[in-house]
Amino acid sequence: MTPLRRLATAATLLVLTLATAAHADQPGTAIIYDAPWAPGDAPRSGAAEFTVLLSVAQLRHQHTRAGIVAVGNHNGLLQPATEDALTRAALMGVAVVRIAGSAKPPALPDDLFIEAASQPALIVEKLLADCLTRFGPPPAAANPAKPTANETAAIRRMISRYQIAFDTANSRMANHTVALAMGPRNDYEN
Repeated sequence: MTPLRRLATAATLLVLTLATAAHADQPGTAIIYDAPWAPGDAPRSGAAEFTVLLSVAQLRHQHTRAGIVAVGNHNGLLQPATEDALTRAALMGVAVVRIAGSAKPPALPDDLFIEAASQPALIVEKLLADCLTRFGPPPAAANPAKPTANETAAIRRMISRYQIAFDTANSRMANHTVALAMGPRNDYEN
């Protein structure tokens, strides 16, 4: 290899390293659409869990702040394997937002998810990236398979900050939608 070629290769590697480091500082997000669930369908359950864990691995490899938007069925429900994998992701320090097709998912006291109303996934993803920038990532458990009570409490405290931001955004969006639906008001002219 000629010295000029070695210098060009070294410069390329340096640029790629700097670009990767700059990219890692930005929050990384992904949208996951849950597959339809059928009880006793082990291959589908395994595929759903694998999809979540693969997305988490890719996000955490490329970003220090990661989040997932999980789109469930019309009630926001996800199949059990997907719920388990997302819970594991939340315990690993990944912010997880659950959205539904037609209504706000029910808030479950034991889960570690941020609940969003039935807003478009891309809008929810943008808000999640904003929260990751403003608040930082949720803390991770030292052993995600066996988190301590203090670790899950710390994750819930951070998730509550995210939840307030999502509730506020949802309220603003709902007010804006109502105003648009009502149309302009002409009754002030007299």
